[in-house]
Amino acid sequence: MRTVDGKGFTFAENVKTVQGHLPMLIAIANGILWQQWLDDGLFKNLAELAKHLGKDRSAVSHMLQLARLSPEIIHLAIIGALPSHITLNFLKSGLPADWEEQKKFLRIE
Repeated sequence: MRTVDGKGFTFAENVKTVQGHLPMLIAIANGILWQQWLDDGLFKNLAELAKHLGKDRSAVSHMLQLARLSPEIIHLAIIGALPSHITLNFLKSGLPADWEEQKKFLRIE
């Protein structure tokens, strides 16, 4: 990671790492968007959202969990700095709600 003009912007040193995480980044963005739709009342419930998306309810539920990732973990994903053991399937398998517990669970220091 580097800073740009001392403003604290970070970017990935390795573009291939970020490209490898692209499906995870898209899934996180979808989870955040879908949660916002539910919060805003665009859909009454998970079943209605899943029907609109043409997806299985459990698949949508797993994606919504990604909306609860800590900002630090999302930042690491964006800059391509997540440890290699953290995959999209691993994230969708269930995470603690507490952000510090997420870091412990994912073994992020």
